This record gives sequence, structure tokens and C-alpha cells, in this order.
Amino acid sequence: MYYIEKLMKQGLVELKMGDIMGTDVISVYIKDTVKEAAAKLKDSPAYVEGAPVLDDDSQVVGIILKTDLDENSTKTVSDILLADAPTSSPDDEITEAACAMLKSKDYVIPVVDENKMLLGLVTRTDVFQTLEYQRTQKAQKVN
Repeated sequence: MYYIEKLMKQGLVELKMGDIMGTDVISVYIKDTVKEAAAKLKDSPAYVEGAPVLDDDSQVVGIILKTDLDENSTKTVSDILLADAPTSSPDDEITEAACAMLKSKDYVIPVVDENKMLLGLVTRTDVFQTLEYQRTQKAQKVN
């Protein structure tokens, strides 16, 4: 939240995905086993509920969710990935991400460049904490 507060104090009213994305992202490859993916995500923070899936060219091709990971599975990530999961550009408004997250079970949205290369990740927690912060700041200005 420190960075969000800093950006808000600088007068940014409409934050973009690039403003709130995390850049220390755990990602998995499409050819990884589910067991390997589970091991990678095991130590990630609780609020990170999934990870971007990358192809051999390191382009984002979908996401996986922690809830879909079975450490005893013999499947590959390609068997369980959500290929139609939304991605975002750094210039997209966070309200768009909030709408996308409410319409699906996608709790993470990879932020990508024009070549589908991973730039960062925005979680459901990031989006809703930011929206709540904006709401409370507006309420304080009114009072």
C-alpha cells in the first residue's frame, strides 16, 4: 500500500495497472508438471492466488490457480491452465481489472506488453485495496 499512497499523494486519480502491479512474479511454464508448479507457488504469499503460464518463448498463454494444483498430479500445466484468462496492459485502468475479476474466478491478471511478454502481476487484493483506498481518500476530502 505504500506505493499506492505515494501515487495518490502525487495526484493520480485514475491509477493504471502498471501503477499497482507487482514485478517480483512467480511464473510457470506450460511444459512444467503440476507438481513443479505447486512447488514454485508453495512459498508465495497467501494473497497471490495464481501464476502466469508462459510458453517456450516466454509469452503469457494463461494462468493457473493455486486451488487447481495437486502436488500428487502427473498432469502438466498445459492440462489445467486457464487459457482464456484476461491479461492487461500497463495502461489499462484498474476498474477494468476489477470488472474482469468479478465476472470470473481469475484472481490474478498478468500485465503484459504488446508482445504478450510478462511485465508484472496484479492480484485481486491489489485491485480492491487500491479501490478502497481511493474511496476512503475521497470520503475524507468531502468531510
